[in-house]
Amino acid sequence: MGFLRHPNLRTLLTPRTGTPVSLQPLIAALTTMTNALTLLTAEVAANRTVVESAVTLLNGLTDALHQALESDDEEAMQGLVTELQAQTAALANAVAANTPADPEPVVVPVPEPAADPAA
Repeated sequence: MGFLRHPNLRTLLTPRTGTPVSLQPLIAALTTMTNALTLLTAEVAANRTVVESAVTLLNGLTDALHQALESDDEEAMQGLVTELQAQTAALANAVAANTPADPEPVVVPVPEPAADPAA
């Protein structure tokens, strides 16, 4: 049985003052945190895809370089140098374009504790 469905929930959330505690601030904070986690999860997945693409690119260039070295083909080597320069520039531009200049921190509001009327 979940906590929010507990049969004695009102008793559990009523302090000695007799005034029930509101769950709304807690629910709002949990909703905000859940939304932030969902966004972060999506961003991590997108980054993983970009990193995997970069690794595939570098592995492909490494294999091509080994093949060119084995064949002792200067024209193929120059072609690889040109391709590597182009891919390096494309990767650097993509990283720069998708990196915020000053990333904004994610702020999760924390609800203020209810005032104790007995105080």
